[in-house]
Amino acid sequence: MTITRTAQLRDAIPDAPTSPAPNGAATVATRKPDPAGDLIASMESEFRKLLPSALPWDMFARIALTGMRKNDKLIEATRPSLLGALMECARLGLAPCTEQASLSTFKNRRRGNVLECQLIIGYQGYIQLMYRSGQVEQVEAEMVYEADEWEYTLGDGGRFFHRPKLLLPPEERGAPLFAYAYATLRGGGRTKVSITPRWKAEELRKKHGNVWDSNFLEMWGKTPLRQVQKYAPKSSELRRAELLDGAVIDLGGVATLDDGRTIDSTVVDEPTGAVNDTDDDMGWPPAAQPADANPASQ
Repeated sequence: MTITRTAQLRDAIPDAPTSPAPNGAATVATRKPDPAGDLIASMESEFRKLLPSALPWDMFARIALTGMRKNDKLIEATRPSLLGALMECARLGLAPCTEQASLSTFKNRRRGNVLECQLIIGYQGYIQLMYRSGQVEQVEAEMVYEADEWEYTLGDGGRFFHRPKLLLPPEERGAPLFAYAYATLRGGGRTKVSITPRWKAEELRKKHGNVWDSNFLEMWGKTPLRQVQKYAPKSSELRRAELLDGAVIDLGGVATLDDGRTIDSTVVDEPTGAVNDTDDDMGWPPAAQPADANPASQ
């Protein structure tokens, strides 16, 4: 008989202390309740069907369990929404509860304030998915602070330059000014440089709230990344991630998007146009669109 790694992880939790029965009878040790471990174990076969070879089941289960045990609210969310988010992480090959993908709970007013879990694709998740397309050589996504040196020019291919003052302590670098992102493509050239200044990030924060309030810098930083994807080659995985970012997904594959629309996530393969939210970016002119443009320096 074989013992799965999930069972080993679950059973490794110390048993609750026992005391002798008052009548001297033999006692039976009971395992400490572990709803997160039990939930993951119950769906092991389904997760294994979805996980890519680059993200082994043992690793996925361990990361998911660690994240769920650190955030008690996750196990309180509806089971379909929690498992739906975890299933989508497995399908995309992203580690849940990390900078690749996070799980966030909120009270869904559209469903009587029931606590649900939504999938949030992190900036590291987007970068990883861009690399997987095989047509992106390098992705740069950074925040510019007051003390940093930077330059942004237009005309004749354009130029973007950023020299961060990494040796300064955080308090001396000053406040963040803007987030930017661009991708260098295989075969030469790069995408436009997408820039999101603080005032735009604050505007998005007021509009969307929830995750923006608790993870402001991360959400700000990934905003220009989402825009860069309009100008870079996309894989089907990246299109899925864009569309389902912020969605509540049930086990049947029905995804409720941030704007309330519902779609069948099991058939998301081709671009739908729904992910190009112009609210995410300034829409500044391209810095270097032609294939022979000089790459941005840093």
